[in-house]
Amino acid sequence: MTKITKSGTQLKISIPKEIIQLTGWDENTELILFPYIKDPDEKVTAETPIIIKKVESK
Repeated sequence: MTKITKSGTQLKISIPKEIIQLTGWDENTELILFPYIKDPDEKVTAETPIIIKKVESK
């Protein structure tokens, strides 16, 4: 289960170990989260799906 925890003014997301192992991510991986919306004017809500994408290092 993915959890959100608060640490000072930052929020952290814990990703299950199985997902980390399957994707090959590690502690050096940078991710970006995108709301999955059909129309740019659509509001993001608690029901909006979120896409997680790995940021490629240069």
